Amino acid sequence: MDWTLHDILRRAREASASDVHLVRGVAPAVRVGGDIQVLSGEPLEKYDLKGFLDEILNEKQRQILEEQWQLCFSRQWDEVGSGANDSARVRRLPSRAAE
Repeated sequence: MDWTLHDILRRAREASASDVHLVRGVAPAVRVGGDIQVLSGEPLEKYDLKGFLDEILNEKQRQILEEQWQLCFSRQWDEVGSGANDSARVRRLPSRAAE
């Protein structure tokens, strides 16, 4: 299965998740009622994560993430749920494996 950000967010909304966790080497996970639940599907790869960031971040946001290793922003995703603004926090974590 090729993951799309739209599908991940839609599944998170359907599960009433408060958070979405995207980590290389693991299928997307959602937090529901305080518990982390891994969605069924293939593990995310580096190119998946880069594609998601390219899809949602503008150039200034990419620069901030590159320099500060974290970024907080709000965005409206009408196609996946309530139409309300959803906030996102993106953090880059050091890789566990050598590239």
